[in-house]
Amino acid sequence: MRIFQHHVLATAPKAATDVAKQLAGHAIATGGRVFGVFTPMIGLSLNHVVMLSEFPDEATARSVNLLHNVPATVVRHEFWEPDPRPVPCEALPETDGFFSHRWFDCAEADWPLFRQLSTTAWENFEDVHDTRVIGFWRSRTPPETGLTRVWLMAWYKNLAAWEASRFVLNPTGTAAEQAFANFRARRELTVDSAVSMLRRIT
Repeated sequence: MRIFQHHVLATAPKAATDVAKQLAGHAIATGGRVFGVFTPMIGLSLNHVVMLSEFPDEATARSVNLLHNVPATVVRHEFWEPDPRPVPCEALPETDGFFSHRWFDCAEADWPLFRQLSTTAWENFEDVHDTRVIGFWRSRTPPETGLTRVWLMAWYKNLAAWEASRFVLNPTGTAAEQAFANFRARRELTVDSAVSMLRRIT
């Protein structure tokens, strides 16, 4: 089963960009790849780096030391299962703009509805706004028994697009209204959530 590995790394002051560039240049010879490396703009310390890597399974991911000779300390490490994005072999064409990383906690029993409300709203959401939903993952490390942690990653053309995406831009009765009704219903299922905004390092 495909798996994504999520690292949040702490760096020395003002060293995050250099560390991110070092990580982005990694070549992985075991069937894995670096999916994306990011530096924070909002929500995390500027002296952090976020890296996502993809592997065919968790065992393969654990066999690879991505951080050899990297001057950083791991502050978060977990594995994510993509459901339903990103699709296999998907690349990240976007370099400019901003990438949101948002996690949601919901009751494990609510996960199927939470997923349905999200995925059925994306088509209109992406049509109306300068955005693209890149990934929707379930963490293999739930915050506590009975909860599911979901990670959502989206690209926005700029911060204005992110701000505008929180509001319905089309008249009542359109598909946009239904999409935002879905998001409101999803919020009712959300136990906790937080978001950070990042830039991609290539």
